[in-house]
Amino acid sequence: MKKKGFFNYEISNFCKKNYESNHNKNYWFGSEYLGVGPSAHSFNGLSRRWNVKNNFLYMKYLKTNTKYYESETLSKRDTYNEYIIRRLRTDKGINIKDIKQKSHKVFFLRNIQSWQKDGYISNKKTIYFLERKGKIICDKITESLFLI
Repeated sequence: MKKKGFFNYEISNFCKKNYESNHNKNYWFGSEYLGVGPSAHSFNGLSRRWNVKNNFLYMKYLKTNTKYYESETLSKRDTYNEYIIRRLRTDKGINIKDIKQKSHKVFFLRNIQSWQKDGYISNKKTIYFLERKGKIICDKITESLFLI
């Protein structure tokens, strides 16, 4: 891919310069988004919700002004874990400045060291990103950085 001028901007996506897909950018970078229709998901920065999957029920609930979705509010731990899983998968990486909780920063920095030492992750100043061999085991690295 690299020889043909493509770069790996997200773990499973490649493109030529300036041609990244916009479709999932709000998701990858934690921005708000609204999902409309059956099975659609929404996120407002603090909570997430998902609509009922069944088309018939979705329409029925709308017509009868019945709640047509479920939702959850994210804890500080959930917010941290989601940031890790979303950003580590992109070429933008994890910016330690974006991790708000001091204890979460300490945890992250302590657990990222072995991955750096072994060449799976690199950093430029405050940004940590996967190297090529790290992308192959991204899920394993991500799991090791999660707060349980």
